[in-house]
Amino acid sequence: MKKFSLLFIGLFCSLLCFSQDNGIGIRLGINTGLTYSNMFGKGVSNETSVYYFYDGDGYSNSKAGKNFIPGFQGGVGINLDFNKTFSLGIDVNYEEKGCRIPISDVKYETVNITVSDEYAKKKLRYLVLPVKMEVRYKMLYANVGVYTGILLDADDKVNLSLGDQEVVFNNDTRYSLIDFGATVGVGVSIPLSQKDFLKIGISGDWNLTGVDQRGMLDDIPGRIPYYNQSLKFGIRYERKVK
Repeated sequence: MKKFSLLFIGLFCSLLCFSQDNGIGIRLGINTGLTYSNMFGKGVSNETSVYYFYDGDGYSNSKAGKNFIPGFQGGVGINLDFNKTFSLGIDVNYEEKGCRIPISDVKYETVNITVSDEYAKKKLRYLVLPVKMEVRYKMLYANVGVYTGILLDADDKVNLSLGDQEVVFNNDTRYSLIDFGATVGVGVSIPLSQKDFLKIGISGDWNLTGVDQRGMLDDIPGRIPYYNQSLKFGIRYERKVK
């Protein structure tokens, strides 16, 4: 009887220790970092032509660009740890995307003007909700998932200096309200304590649905959609709360 009691107590203690160290829990996080983004699609160009009219209206004929531009990202999130290896998480982030297109020439009514050091800049600001599965091995982690971005604001500006005239026009109505795509990332998780972690990582996002579906130039037959893509460098602080 005594041996059985000792065996039961030992088994109970083992199960108790295992339950406290099985990795199940909840982590809250806050993140910040930089984005580098451009747009891709069939016919995307490194240059654009600009059409400007006497009444002050105008537009550029390229809807995307290969040149990356920097932006800011930041937000908060929660991860549900199912064990020491696997977790599921969701974030709420603010992210900036877009591209930069050098202007090769300007058509001012019927006159072509060659320009230099001028460019069209597209910056799109989103509220992004990524849902990601994460796997961990020692201090390394990798995640994959999908994201939904809600367009908050769009700047599609062309800045030109025609003699002593400064020309600025905006094509910010062409962009879709929703940016849906895939995301993947890798990084390292540095333990600060038993409950606190600092994660440093790199990730990439690829839009799957097109981001320029409405507004200007929608009446052109055979219009080809263009897509966001971004490379992100981030730092994330996480604390295990349960």
